[in-house]
Amino acid sequence: MYRFPFIIIAVSGTLLTSCKTVQDSGEQVQTPIRTSWSSPTATGDVPESRAWLIDFASPELTNLVNQALANNLTLQASAARVRAARSVVIQRKSLSLPSVGANAEAARTDNRFLSSTNNFMFGPSVQWELDLWDRLSLQGDAASFDAEVLVNADQALRFSLAIAVVRNWCRLATNQQLLQLADETIASYLKTLEAVEDQVEGGIATVVEVNLARASLASSRAGRHGAERQQAQELRALDVLLGRHPDGKQIAPTTLPQISLVPAGLPSELLLRRPDLRAGRARLDAARLRREAADKLKLPRLVLSGNAGTTSSQLFDLLNTKNYLWSMAAGLSQPIFDGGAIPARRQQARAQQEEAAADWAQAVLEAFQEVETALSREGFINREISALEAASTAATAAEQKTQRLYEEGLSNLTNLLVAQRRALDVKRNLIQARSAHIQNRLSLYLALGGGFR
Repeated sequence: MYRFPFIIIAVSGTLLTSCKTVQDSGEQVQTPIRTSWSSPTATGDVPESRAWLIDFASPELTNLVNQALANNLTLQASAARVRAARSVVIQRKSLSLPSVGANAEAARTDNRFLSSTNNFMFGPSVQWELDLWDRLSLQGDAASFDAEVLVNADQALRFSLAIAVVRNWCRLATNQQLLQLADETIASYLKTLEAVEDQVEGGIATVVEVNLARASLASSRAGRHGAERQQAQELRALDVLLGRHPDGKQIAPTTLPQISLVPAGLPSELLLRRPDLRAGRARLDAARLRREAADKLKLPRLVLSGNAGTTSSQLFDLLNTKNYLWSMAAGLSQPIFDGGAIPARRQQARAQQEEAAADWAQAVLEAFQEVETALSREGFINREISALEAASTAATAAEQKTQRLYEEGLSNLTNLLVAQRRALDVKRNLIQARSAHIQNRLSLYLALGGGFR
């Protein structure tokens, strides 16, 4: 039996404190793993164990996720694949058990020199290949790991679907806030336009200033139409996730959820929960067992067979116990020459095991990359939000001050429009940054395979 070193994420203690090696047939796959994350996390205690969805504190959102898990058609297809894989496991494991059947035969012989004869036979038959070298059991166990791959793929799909529903729900809330901001902006520009038109009639403002005010109003209305279009698209996407007709009649939320800081000291063992990594490990185990089974193809096979029943030349006499007969046989076969087929199958199994090992090591690296990226982005977004909040406060104050100066005739329209545009841009960027914060948190949950515990 060949030994196959591969990367193991330790369940207890530290998680691969140094470089681990996946090695087979002279080839090596190295994966640098750390026990802690490069990007710092917030200080404080790790929150109590809870489902990640509870962090959003929204019964409506939880209900939508449950609807998606119950009705999504992609999940139904995945569940069918799991059932099919489990059926294959039963088929593979049955190969190591005796096969019992019933035989019924009828034959007639006729020629010019002999009289015609009939022969009827009926009875059970048994055939059994003894699994002397565990080759059949290895194949059955490999099929079990194949089913485990699909089970984990199904779990990954369910988790991804739940994340997708929450992502869509948060985008709807973001668009709703942008629509509200657009309404406020339109109202502000409309007020400015009315004031400019009054000044034109009084001979204070010019036609150019009227056109500038009209352009700003039209631009804000166009922006609202774009937000409406995006909102309609997201509503229909949510309907499809929920497994229902995309009529876009779902009521959109108006506020984004509040989320806490990422706790300090997140253990890297959390990655063990990721279904895709568990699937990759199961795929590697299946490839290892198939290689072991392929190494046994040169060994002899022993097949036992037996038949029993009655035979007669007359159909009505078939059940007569005097015509009862039975036979037993044992067959031993040993491959000698096959044109290189068995060595090729062994080489194929070896290569497939190496492929599975490299794929699993790459999946581990990518999992750490996803977590590191999300943690790093978390800090940047938090600082961005803080800066935008300060900028929004200053821009709003500047807009209000400029509005008063314009109404008092101490400032021109251009300064007012610039102040309004700047305040609008900062508010929009702040809404989008807060939305990006939620989306990044969802990416972190997805990368960790769940919440923070």
